[in-house]
Amino acid sequence: MNIFAKAVVLVAGATAATVLLGAPASADNGDNQPGCQNTEICFWYDTYSTIEKQFWNTNWSHSNYKFMINGSSYVVSNQNLHDNAHDITNKDTQCWVSVGNIDQYGNWVWQHYANDWSRRFLGALANKNDAHVRDHNPNCS
Repeated sequence: MNIFAKAVVLVAGATAATVLLGAPASADNGDNQPGCQNTEICFWYDTYSTIEKQFWNTNWSHSNYKFMINGSSYVVSNQNLHDNAHDITNKDTQCWVSVGNIDQYGNWVWQHYANDWSRRFLGALANKNDAHVRDHNPNCS
């Protein structure tokens, strides 16, 4: 099963929903400015760096995305986001974010992160991230 296959995720109330993850029609770079701003979902290369990748409130495969380097200018790094994220900050205004990885058996494994603006370690999914989806909140739209 590849990243473009349908993935079943659990949402609030243990209801199953099918989410189609695919390549974006156009690049999603959040506000394309340094730092993780309101409404953005941000992935970090490691705990201490300012190397990040931002998304707006969207669901995306992590293929074909590069981390950005914060500094005097916000430039694309040569580091892939796919299987290289260490931390997440969820500043989505409504939804939790689930980060997923396809395990060695072809099954999706998900971890869930509240929209609490905190920078969180991805735990078992650190450096094993294939995609993220917005879910796990009755107010999520």
